[in-house]
Amino acid sequence: MTSNASLALSLRLRVRNTTSHVDSSFSDIFKQLDFAFATTFEADKGRWRILLDENYVNLGTVGSGPLGRRTVEVEPTLNFLEFGASYAPVVIANKEGSAGQPLPPVFSLEIIGGGRFTHFGLGWSRQTRRMSKGAAILSTSSSVTVRKFDRIPQ
Repeated sequence: MTSNASLALSLRLRVRNTTSHVDSSFSDIFKQLDFAFATTFEADKGRWRILLDENYVNLGTVGSGPLGRRTVEVEPTLNFLEFGASYAPVVIANKEGSAGQPLPPVFSLEIIGGGRFTHFGLGWSRQTRRMSKGAAILSTSSSVTVRKFDRIPQ
């Protein structure tokens, strides 16, 4: 997977023996965007600090098969949740700062630990049109979920 400053996406996706090439610009991805959410939270007290970072993206697209008989709706979701804590056993204060205008420390040593939860979900539904006098639509749906949990080394 390749990502550059213009937020384009270029990759090869392989499922068993079938490989597909994806090459999408930022505008292509933005057109398929259903919902996105990102937030970060950080709090500290004394030498302790905690952090939480959440990113969620929900995309969606519709395509049809080679004969135009089947319509497939695809809805990939991607979620990154990162969390951590730190403790600073060594802090050398900046003596040029004052209580009214504190300056960052000259030197600090922090012990940091945390983790990352990654979830990629792929939901899809297939609609088959029957060719008859009365139009009937038969639909089925399924989803695929891949979960990964990474522990950040301390």
